[in-house]
Amino acid sequence: MKLDKNEIELKYNFDVSETNNRLILKLGSGYDDINLNIGDSFILPLKENLGHTESPIENKWFGVYKGSFLQFKEEYNDPRSWATVYINISKDSIIYELHSLKEENSKLELIDKATNSVTFKMENGNTLKISNINNRGKYILEGSQIVKLIAGKSSLDLTKEEN
Repeated sequence: MKLDKNEIELKYNFDVSETNNRLILKLGSGYDDINLNIGDSFILPLKENLGHTESPIENKWFGVYKGSFLQFKEEYNDPRSWATVYINISKDSIIYELHSLKEENSKLELIDKATNSVTFKMENGNTLKISNINNRGKYILEGSQIVKLIAGKSSLDLTKEEN
């Protein structure tokens, strides 16, 4: 049997007895008995998701977003003059990475979602907004973090790689 990592399946060997419209499940040593009133319609869950929460972000946003920019315009031929922003959005986490002379990593928190955009808050309080332009696979990254990183620009073009 294979279980999803977010799902716990509870199985017990138990004895069932019915007395006066009550169902008694005897779960065995170390467990409390469960008394259920079966006079009304009743559904007994056999499998339960515990601690499972749906991702706050739609599947269409899952993937790795990447955008590069020139940090030092006067040295555009030097590879060290370029920086790359990565945003990895998955069911379980949202991570920001800056690959440049000064590395930077941050977990992201979803603070707003719309039909064609998602907005995140970084651990340092700055914001990042990914927008899907015209639903054609073109993405733009905006926000206070981009203004801080790129002098004279308020947005960065992104490409998306599916996970």
